[in-house]
Amino acid sequence: MRTAVIFILAALVLVAPALTQTCPTGCNCAQNSATCNTCMAGYKYVAATANAAATCVICDYRMGSEPANTATTCGIMCHESCSQCTGAGADKCLICRDGYRLTSVMMGTGTCMWCPAGMGRGRLMAYPATIADEPESICSVTCSKAGGCGRCANAEANGCVNCMAGWRWDGSGKCAWCMMGMGKDADTMSMWGSTTAKTNAEVCTTKCTETSCGTCSMAAPGVCLACATGMTLKDGKCMSSGSSANIISTLCAAIAAAYVMF
Repeated sequence: MRTAVIFILAALVLVAPALTQTCPTGCNCAQNSATCNTCMAGYKYVAATANAAATCVICDYRMGSEPANTATTCGIMCHESCSQCTGAGADKCLICRDGYRLTSVMMGTGTCMWCPAGMGRGRLMAYPATIADEPESICSVTCSKAGGCGRCANAEANGCVNCMAGWRWDGSGKCAWCMMGMGKDADTMSMWGSTTAKTNAEVCTTKCTETSCGTCSMAAPGVCLACATGMTLKDGKCMSSGSSANIISTLCAAIAAAYVMF
């Protein structure tokens, strides 16, 4: 009896690894096997070597592959909103680029749409086992308003994906104000990864109709978004610190404060 128990325990020790084997990330394996046979969409195949088993690695940024593939390179160029994909279409995304979230998921792929203005998130480095619509709340990063970020990958000053109205792309994840009374609308495309700055003349092409403006948007050229040095922004207009409007405003505030004291 004791010999039988020992035999059973020994057998369990031998088979336990097989029962607990897990398929490597990105791989398709046979049942109860850790052998990588093919790769999931968005991954490329790395063949076995004398020292390592076969595996799959995620495609390079903005590249994709088809399901159940053994391709050693990713031959699909993704839509500009996708990080990884199964095809070139906007509805073939597996993972979204920075500042986007995945929606309208059908048959495992979906469409990437922008996070809300002024919000963002970084992209995933591997897609979850069950791909589903990502809620708006997944865009949980508040972008740097002081840095002019329209959407962002993170809250750092150099984490911008694109720029707000009145700001131009300054390269390497940064935005800078438009200047000289010129402006532009908020960016509608991703500039993440670009190190090339856009000049004022290239993108700030709207002439502000309010002559005191430092910059404005194309949609509202008469509303200042920023002022020249030495001026103060108030209700969409720029005023010098010694303007009559500012003096009256300051005087009224002082009278009101004095009235409260008495």
